[in-house]
Amino acid sequence: MAGYLHESLINEILSWLPVKSLLRFKSVSKSWYALIKSRCFIRKHLKHKKERHGDRLIAQYYETQAKELEPYMSWVIHTSDPDCEIHVLGNVHPRVYYVSGPCDGIYFMSNSKKDGDHYYLWSPGLNEKKKLPPIIRKPNMSDRDYIRVGFGFDPVTDDYKAVVIIKYRNHGCPLSVMVYSIRNDSWSYAGDLSKSYYLQPAKCYAFVNTSYYWLGNHVYDYISHEYDVIIVVDLVTEGSREIGLPEMRRKGQMTKDSYSECLMVYHNSIALVALYLKESNFDIWTLSETTSSWTKELTIKLDFSISK
Repeated sequence: MAGYLHESLINEILSWLPVKSLLRFKSVSKSWYALIKSRCFIRKHLKHKKERHGDRLIAQYYETQAKELEPYMSWVIHTSDPDCEIHVLGNVHPRVYYVSGPCDGIYFMSNSKKDGDHYYLWSPGLNEKKKLPPIIRKPNMSDRDYIRVGFGFDPVTDDYKAVVIIKYRNHGCPLSVMVYSIRNDSWSYAGDLSKSYYLQPAKCYAFVNTSYYWLGNHVYDYISHEYDVIIVVDLVTEGSREIGLPEMRRKGQMTKDSYSECLMVYHNSIALVALYLKESNFDIWTLSETTSSWTKELTIKLDFSISK
């Protein structure tokens, strides 16, 4: 077929095929293998899948002894796509998986076990899972207290990168930033954050324009309901910085039991969602990277009660 059809037409036809077919067609020739594995083709294929079937949902569940389903156990993928099967990663202890993504159909996952942290890249569409090499650690440091993870694409080096921020148990020690490169299949030390922040676990995928974002506190306080800074790690420079939060959040209502917030992506900008539980509504703020200023885009009133 390659001798009768133009390469651009072959590219277009393959980009509309189911993943199962693409997995078989990788063996047709070296040129087809290179095409199907290329980032441009993957993005095009994902775009077509999204147009036809919408987004996929990732969820956790486990079976109790009574064979009832409970959340937070196995990772699965569910979609309206009839060609996509549900992928189960296997039972793990509740809440030990941290997941970031997807970025071009790839998820970055970390799993905490007794023998340490383990990291993986997972492509549900290709049904492939790759275990990453052990992460490097700074010398003379105690065991880690917690980790925060992120995953995205560096267009300058044409490389996917994972970020792991490590908080050690040493009191007052700055958090360390470690970066994994798919191209090099190795970890590198990207420096420390300027202070010993507490960072909120990512509730949503918050990767915009080569940078990953986390909510944080200047004071190490994991119980606090109010965050005062956003930590940004740029995958191109592998440097970090902090951004202040909107000053006009409704301060009087920011109590532990009535307020929650998280970061998300809104119209290709990083956004803060301020959730007011007693009023059953939330505000969405967007950040302008050029002016470092916040704009409240809208307030949404819900007809039902909500909880964080």
